[in-house]
Amino acid sequence: MRGEYDLVIIGGSYTARYAAGMAAQRKIRVALVEPNNVKIQPFSLGEIYQAYQNLPSLADRPSVAEQYRGDTITLDKSERLRQPQRKRSPKESEFLHYYQRVNNFLESEFDLPELSQLGVDVIIGRGAFQKLPQLAFVIDKRILRSQRYLLAPELISVLPEIPGLEESSYTIPADLVSDLKNNLEINLENSQESLAQSWIVMGNPYVGVEMSQLLRNLGKTVTLVSPKPRLLPQEEPEANALIQGAIEAAGIRLLTHSPVTLIRYLEGKSWIQAGDQAIEAEKLLLCPRQIPQTTGLNLAAAGVEVNRHGLVVNQYLQTTNSHIYACSDQNGLGAYQGAIALKNALILPIFPVNYHHQPRIISTQPLFAQIGSTEQEARQRYGKQVITLREYVKNQPLAQMQGDTTGFCQLIIHSNGRILGGTIVGTHAREIISLIAFAMRAGLKVDHLAKLPETNGSLLQRTAAQGLTNKSKFYEIWQELKQRFRG
Repeated sequence: MRGEYDLVIIGGSYTARYAAGMAAQRKIRVALVEPNNVKIQPFSLGEIYQAYQNLPSLADRPSVAEQYRGDTITLDKSERLRQPQRKRSPKESEFLHYYQRVNNFLESEFDLPELSQLGVDVIIGRGAFQKLPQLAFVIDKRILRSQRYLLAPELISVLPEIPGLEESSYTIPADLVSDLKNNLEINLENSQESLAQSWIVMGNPYVGVEMSQLLRNLGKTVTLVSPKPRLLPQEEPEANALIQGAIEAAGIRLLTHSPVTLIRYLEGKSWIQAGDQAIEAEKLLLCPRQIPQTTGLNLAAAGVEVNRHGLVVNQYLQTTNSHIYACSDQNGLGAYQGAIALKNALILPIFPVNYHHQPRIISTQPLFAQIGSTEQEARQRYGKQVITLREYVKNQPLAQMQGDTTGFCQLIIHSNGRILGGTIVGTHAREIISLIAFAMRAGLKVDHLAKLPETNGSLLQRTAAQGLTNKSKFYEIWQELKQRFRG
């Protein structure tokens, strides 16, 4: 029996709205069910702060109070010099206003009124699956029937099991913006800051690095705690060393090999036992792992299995019910998963996900990007057939001229020239990893990257060119051996 819709999306995330917009553009009958007052976060706080840091100097701009109250005041430099001199607002306020303006713009990309205009039936509220004569999603006594369903709910935090955590006072990254907004107008007038001065950051190491660097740049005292000997143990050792060095050089106290075994909130301060050290700070920033919010959806009635990591899916993003697909905002893969799930749901489940060709970008300082296999992973699979090519940013003339010499580019290739993976640390990591991703998806070999024009980024081109140099050396040795054999 044909359903009322071609697709019903159970949302609450940016991925859900992205998928709904794509479906509507294909003239698909689609309904989007979304909880009331859900907060859509297209980019992480760390990503937005990194963009903020790359802006030109704020020194010659009007004060925040002048520039943003009403968004109408614009004064040229000469006129501002004639104005009464005011005490400049703190960095927190500058960043918060930038965040608000950027986030408002990003949220408008797929806001609910726009989706409605595209033809999406937007339904606000919470519902659940019911196994009636046929499977349906029911919300406020309204029965939504469809041939296919897509689960893309909001994410919720999963707290680690640490004694004292639930009784203590802690903040999660999403709460930082709320903390910044508290009494903002009063703080602007008095040139005071709203955030606490000292922080302990713990949890997800990737989010933890971003948040600790953000807080430090806002002038806070920060201690970053990691239970592992290396902060980013799954990444290339040299990349991890560079990022750890940048963290410590910024004045952040880094404690590795220090699992947190106890948390207390005493006399208005957070206190933790990390390894063999006791640490206290005004605030504890917890960066927990996140999973999709599935409580109340009655997934058991739909035959959808859930485990501690979230929804169980196969390579086509089908759940244990083949008519229900799932994707999420986890790990920055939402848009990619949404596009794959949509194709499989609306056409046929023949499009598998391939995370090997999907880059990961972490908004650290310096920027970190990785794709495919690390050197260790590649050698475990291919052994001596793996070749590692590496070039440092400091060796590039343009980097020397700009005074930005931190970082490197590393390519992992097979002896036949196939690109197995890459790691980039540095200012242009985002652009370079995109080129590597394109080459890997297109099946191009390292020789093609070596022939890139210098204008496309000499760092990548020079890294890949080392493969040609190695090949020419092997060719010379082979020719010499042949000559000796003939002689």
